[in-house]
Amino acid sequence: MKKILFPLIFFITIIDLFASDKTTKAETKIVGYLPSYSLSRFTEKQAEKLTDIIIFSILPNAEDGKFKVAKVNSDKSQIFQNKKGGNGLTEKDLDHVIQICKKHGVKSHLCIGGGDVADEFKSIIKENKQKKFAKYVAKFCHDKGIDGVDIDWEFPREDDIDGISSLFEELYKKLHRKNITLSAAFSSKIWAQKPSVEAAARNIKYLHMVNVMGYVDTMEGVERAEDVFVNQYKLPKEKIIVGIPFFTYPKKQVMSYRNMIARAIENNIDITPKTNCLTIDNKERHFNGVDLVKQKTRYSIDKMGGVMIWELGQDVPVDSKYSLLKAIYEEANSNNE
Repeated sequence: MKKILFPLIFFITIIDLFASDKTTKAETKIVGYLPSYSLSRFTEKQAEKLTDIIIFSILPNAEDGKFKVAKVNSDKSQIFQNKKGGNGLTEKDLDHVIQICKKHGVKSHLCIGGGDVADEFKSIIKENKQKKFAKYVAKFCHDKGIDGVDIDWEFPREDDIDGISSLFEELYKKLHRKNITLSAAFSSKIWAQKPSVEAAARNIKYLHMVNVMGYVDTMEGVERAEDVFVNQYKLPKEKIIVGIPFFTYPKKQVMSYRNMIARAIENNIDITPKTNCLTIDNKERHFNGVDLVKQKTRYSIDKMGGVMIWELGQDVPVDSKYSLLKAIYEEANSNNE
């Protein structure tokens, strides 16, 4: 009996070790925002290198407590309205991304909100439709098989915090019952920092992740996220996910990283992993190069919960040596190889 027992214990121990290693890997988040206008560039190879995809975005509708819809097709599928009033994310595209996520074991999240749509959330609260909206969101996501909801309120003011809390509480109640997580995007910019961090702090018990929009071309963004969200406000470090921009600066002349690399190659401009600034069309373009992205990834993994990307469609193909997603993935998994 003892001869049989020893190999059995040894075998179980080995299985436990592999299970523990898998759990450790899963704790490091690589989160990518995927806007509707970038869906044509999204590939399954990208999905393989992510833990979470946030599908961007749908707008809340205070009039009926649902989503803003631009059009309903003959097959009853919806085309959701974008912030300019035109066609945005389609229900068919949403279903397609969800299926890719399921195929590759990636968590799918639906983003509600976006830049310059804070008034839509305020109207939901003003009309006292938080409960109705939360119920609708939970049912919609459950029916679609979506794993999480991400709220992008840009940008809260101090007098918005009570309203944000009432909305998050209702969303959490309805989503949690259906095993759907709630996350939110907040800014770490100095001018928007205080109300954003206070909103995150007051509602951290409801939030699975806090996606920090620390989009700068230096280490300052990740360092500030740790200093403010973790050190000053004492938020759980594993919930803080720090944003890395896949675009260039200055923002008034913004260019996607993908387009910048293409222009550099066309003009025979040398690019190395250390390159963080290029002159394109007689204009300096500052950006997060491969080495800087790896540094940010390592810092965010060691001191917080992982990294978030804005946005996936702005990267070059993931098998390119210039790919920033590839750099993030390699750095995140460097200790597991």
